[in-house]
Amino acid sequence: MRRDINGREVKSILKKYHPQSEFKVRIKKAGFDKTLEIRTDLLRYTREVAERHYKLEWNLRREGELRGKESEEYNFYEELQVQDEQMKDLIRKVLRKHGIEEYIRRDQVTGEILLGCNLYIDIKPLE
Repeated sequence: MRRDINGREVKSILKKYHPQSEFKVRIKKAGFDKTLEIRTDLLRYTREVAERHYKLEWNLRREGELRGKESEEYNFYEELQVQDEQMKDLIRKVLRKHGIEEYIRRDQVTGEILLGCNLYIDIKPLE
């Protein structure tokens, strides 16, 4: 894992693989930990979509089934969620090729995350 990452470099790496897409990259620091936050228009499962999906899922659990357009909409959101997870995996794979990957130190006994020198990668839709 490289410790000297910067947002411009990450953005240029991602642009090589997806030149037509928009990326906003920020590095947030908290103590000695860093979070690489990537926002992109490649992801379409936005907060609004997630809220609607949650409501449909709640209706499904309450009523036992969805009918008509609600069923189609629910299935669409399920597929969209899967597609976004696959795209996140592809983005992580591209970053890994260039030596940038998530690194989280854990306690060997409890599995608890230890503070300091961790790198988190957070990929979200552009909203």
